[in-house]
Amino acid sequence: MLDNFPYSAHVPLQSQKPQQHRFSPRGMARFGKRSLVGGTALLLVALCLQVLVPKLMPSASAGSSFLCVGFSDCARKGYSESGYHSHWGHMYWRMYSGRNCVNYAAYRMVDAGLPDVRPWSGSGNATNWGRAMSSITDKTPVVGSIAWWKGGAPGASSLGHVAYVEKVVSSSEIIISESNYGSDFDWRRLTKPTNWPTGFIHFSDAAIVNLVKPTISGTPQVGQTLTVGNGKWKPVSNAAIQWYADGKAIANQTHRSITPTKGLLGKRLSAKVTASLTHYESSSVTTAQTAPVAAGNLKLVASPTITGTPQVGGTLTVGSAKYSPPVHVGAIRWYADGKPIPGATGRTITLSEALVGKQITAAVVGTREAWNPLTSKAAAVGPVVWPQLTPASSGKISGTPSYGRVLKVSTGGFKASGVKTYYQWYRGSSPIKGATKASYKTTADDLGKTIRVRVHAKAPKFRDYIATYAAPGRIQATPTIRIGVNGHHRAEQIRIRILGPGGYLPRQTVSVMTHSVIKKVRLVKGFATVKFNNVPAGKRRVRVTFTGDAALVPRVKEVTTRVYKH
Repeated sequence: MLDNFPYSAHVPLQSQKPQQHRFSPRGMARFGKRSLVGGTALLLVALCLQVLVPKLMPSASAGSSFLCVGFSDCARKGYSESGYHSHWGHMYWRMYSGRNCVNYAAYRMVDAGLPDVRPWSGSGNATNWGRAMSSITDKTPVVGSIAWWKGGAPGASSLGHVAYVEKVVSSSEIIISESNYGSDFDWRRLTKPTNWPTGFIHFSDAAIVNLVKPTISGTPQVGQTLTVGNGKWKPVSNAAIQWYADGKAIANQTHRSITPTKGLLGKRLSAKVTASLTHYESSSVTTAQTAPVAAGNLKLVASPTITGTPQVGGTLTVGSAKYSPPVHVGAIRWYADGKPIPGATGRTITLSEALVGKQITAAVVGTREAWNPLTSKAAAVGPVVWPQLTPASSGKISGTPSYGRVLKVSTGGFKASGVKTYYQWYRGSSPIKGATKASYKTTADDLGKTIRVRVHAKAPKFRDYIATYAAPGRIQATPTIRIGVNGHHRAEQIRIRILGPGGYLPRQTVSVMTHSVIKKVRLVKGFATVKFNNVPAGKRRVRVTFTGDAALVPRVKEVTTRVYKH
């Protein structure tokens, strides 16, 4: 294929597209100003050669199949000619203008961003491309590279051939676009080994293009998670992450999210997102740096608590609060009614008289390196009171709970000095007037009632001791039983009277027995009458049984009487 053409002045592209490629590192290594071989002589040689070489028409063969042929056919099928149809009248890299492989390949490189200056000196024939640019030519197809056939290679003439790699399907299949001398523009699918290119020239391999720069979300603070987004890339690709602190890579931080630790305090973080895709050159973008990483904020999980009794002389202890993450306990400060207690900075405090009546609380400061201290307060206890006045032993009431007996209360004794004790006796729930001493003699008014005493002891710098003691059982008396018997005509009429102290008259049912006959009769205001008939004459025993009630104890009384026949 004839493609060695003379130099012409640079003519700018008439409809330059936005840059979609970047210079390949492999190509840029050798890309520079070159001496120009040119002049009129070469132009004449080229024109002569053009006449001698026949047209190369596209034809399918084993390992090669056409996807489209001609600008209109390719446009209809959706295969781009990248604007060459309107630019082939210009000679790129001093190649002959028109439909030929070298001018099209040079156009695609200029369109990708390379200058319109041939990057080597010497022949422009296709067979010379890979030789002149051997430093960036290898066997690896990459999108945007130039497929190159040396002269005489299968699929090329003695002058070689070049085409643009549009897609790399696999290591053994590629899709190219090309313009052939004397023929037309086309897209072809090539598979190994037939007609496979001699090599691939990496002037400016297609790179992944960043459309939207990735950003970091979250708060740059110890303990808070930062996340970097992918941004937007064309084509869509995989992304690798590397985090940086003040521009230096952070070891092992290659995930999308990072949670700053104390080692990153005060440093500005950024992330480099590297997009990669098979057969494309990878592309990297680094985000803007964050603000310096601030100290973290501790989270209170549970407030501290105070244990102990809030009384003078007592000891209170404050426990540790629970934080996330765990902390060390820093300063401790005790307060009384919201005001600091001088010198009270330990875990425990002994309460003094000056704190009586005040509410006590404590504040605990949690500390952790690279985290802001967090103070938490315990719920207040109190008010502080004097200690309780307590007897040395249990108190009780001694004495028999009976009518006319003396009951005495014992408090058990107090160890405190200056104790004054006050008493009040109660009949049931009612106080007994004048009964204000340690002893009390029961009266008829107490019959059937429970007797109690309330003890109230006072001492300086102590809380009052108040207790109530009860006598066991109710107050009872022994009843008086009187029996009157009138026995005649084989009958007995028995009169019964039962009474207690102070004129107490029971209303119980009593049993009366005579001559083995028992009758029960109910007392009415302490009185009852019962009659027995058909009683044999003679002396007879009469027994009255009183079972007792709340005020009187049980009692049995017997009398002897005589029953007459007439």
